[in-house]
Order: sequence, then structure tokens, then C-alpha cells
Amino acid sequence: GTKIEFRLGDVNETQIDRITREIPVNRPGRAVSTEKHHLMIGVPRLDGVHSAEGLVPAMAAAVKEISARHTDEAPPVRVLPSRIHLHELDPNPPGPETDYRTRWTVPVGV
Repeated sequence: GTKIEFRLGDVNETQIDRITREIPVNRPGRAVSTEKHHLMIGVPRLDGVHSAEGLVPAMAAAVKEISARHTDEAPPVRVLPSRIHLHELDPNPPGPETDYRTRWTVPVGV
């Protein structure tokens, strides 16, 4: 899991980095990840209340409201094939004798 660090009372106590000194003072929900990315974390509410009190019923109401607004079914998730052969991408791929500057590269994770 990702570790995060909120602004500390003493910025010298940080476990991540001195970048935590850049977290704004008196701005709740600001943090830094171990990857040194600034984060903003908030309470998931739609009712405008800036508190965690009554969060469970507020979230239940939000789910009902969102469900009422979006009645369409989500499109199906397309699944990539488990294997793709080179000739399916290009019937005449460049061979090893081709100049390396003109050969194409195979994208990974397509």
C-alpha cells in the first residue's frame, strides 16, 4: 500500500522527505505520498457538510442520488486477448537485418 504523511507539528520529524514543509498550513486533508506526490484527501460527501459526523447515512443518500441520476447500464469491459502474434500486428514486420533506426518497437502493455 501507499504510505502518506500529513503535515506534522514539527516538520523535522518527517519520515518521507523535506517536501512535507511545502504542505500548506491550516489546510486539512493535504498530505505527501512516499513517491513525493502532493495529495488532497477529503470526506466523500455530496451534502456540503464539512465533517465526518453522520457520514454513513450521508454516503447512503449520495449512493441513492447518484443511482437515480445515472440509470443507464455501464458499457461492458473489454478484455484483451491473452496472446497476440506479431503477424497479427503487421503481416510484414521488419526483420533483424533491418537497420535498427528504422525498425519499429513493440509496445508493452497495449
